[in-house]
Amino acid sequence: MVVATEGQIYSNGYTMYHPKNDGNGAASCWRMSENDKGVNLFLEVARQTGKGDDNRNDSFGWRKKDKDTKEWVGDSNVAKLGLPDIGEIILVLDGVKKKAGPKGDGLFHKNQKGSTTINFEVWEKDGVQQGFTVRVASKEGQGTVSSVSHALSLSEAVVLRILLQNSVLRLANW
Repeated sequence: MVVATEGQIYSNGYTMYHPKNDGNGAASCWRMSENDKGVNLFLEVARQTGKGDDNRNDSFGWRKKDKDTKEWVGDSNVAKLGLPDIGEIILVLDGVKKKAGPKGDGLFHKNQKGSTTINFEVWEKDGVQQGFTVRVASKEGQGTVSSVSHALSLSEAVVLRILLQNSVLRLANW
């Protein structure tokens, strides 16, 4: 299913929810969008903003446009992923590297508003791989760094790898 807004078409994306009982959980959404300029892949990592009821309906700070101010609001960090970024993440998912980035130091993006660093790495406990961790840290101007992260299970990672591999074809227009 896709959602269209203001000339932009968004997929529902692949969302992984990781709430915690103490309210300090997080979730991520990997989402494709398409407009007249082409196809894009975005990663949004949102903080848990509320604990749920008995049905575990926890809430997360996904970004959305304020109806009055037309400004983006929410407690999340968003990064646009290019083909090299996707390649680095796939290398980690495939076990070729332990951490994404040229030197394993993350994927760094800078624009006129600020900077964003994406960390994606293997998560191990007692020498046994448990899954992966994803972290997106953003800084606007000279402000403070906002960082949101969570772990991915091995089964979530398998689905993510397949989706990322398919996204390469869409982004490259092949």
